[in-house]
Amino acid sequence: MRLTVIGCAGSVPRPDSAASCYLVSAGGVELVLDLGNGALGPLAAAIDPINVSAVFITHLHPDHWADLSALCVLLRHGPVRRPPLPVYGPRGLAQRVAAANTGDPKADLSDVFTFVTLRPGAAVEVGDVRVTAAEVAHPAQAYGLRVQSGDRVLAYSGDSDECEALVALARDAHLALFEASFIDPAPQEPALPPGLHMTGTMAGRVARRAAAAALMLTHTVHWNAVSGAHDRELKAAASQFDGPISLAAPGLVVEV
Repeated sequence: MRLTVIGCAGSVPRPDSAASCYLVSAGGVELVLDLGNGALGPLAAAIDPINVSAVFITHLHPDHWADLSALCVLLRHGPVRRPPLPVYGPRGLAQRVAAANTGDPKADLSDVFTFVTLRPGAAVEVGDVRVTAAEVAHPAQAYGLRVQSGDRVLAYSGDSDECEALVALARDAHLALFEASFIDPAPQEPALPPGLHMTGTMAGRVARRAAAAALMLTHTVHWNAVSGAHDRELKAAASQFDGPISLAAPGLVVEV
């Protein structure tokens, strides 16, 4: 199983990265996990979008789905036709994409997309790859995803606070791809809002409790960078997790 980071910017695109988007390649299957603002261009640099097997959207914040609108235009009006692309996501995704493309949330996009609502705990089989969703802690209905091909497992948090569902989702994963949008507050600073995002400390703790083999931090936000780096998030994660820790970067390719 191979992971290609297409975009890893948290909340909004930044000059050097699109918003959330990850390409998982295994056994001839090409899965896209989230397709946020600005992601279709760099995705097309990694794979012809016509060849994507399925798209999984974790939740309805635009930094995780907005470029489905651009993909709709490409599939509908581009020079190559293909069967409708399966798109798995939360309730209401089809209406959001339809409204973005036509202004009418009831518009028919069935010529390009087949929308399927994710169900927590229910496995989706795409070729020989199995994807299982778990509802995680975020203001919108949000899912983490467990992707398994053979004996290899990738756990993707989407956007989530630290929660038991995420620990279970990532159990014994070879790679935990976890968001780290927040910085741990100093003692004199206000507490972080609950049920929203994780810090590096939280991501490391969840990865440790899940017995994941390795941790990759993603969805870092540019205003938390110090001199352009996210060393604080990495150091915080290392305080909780003893395994290998890396930072997602656009174009990064890793074997899971």
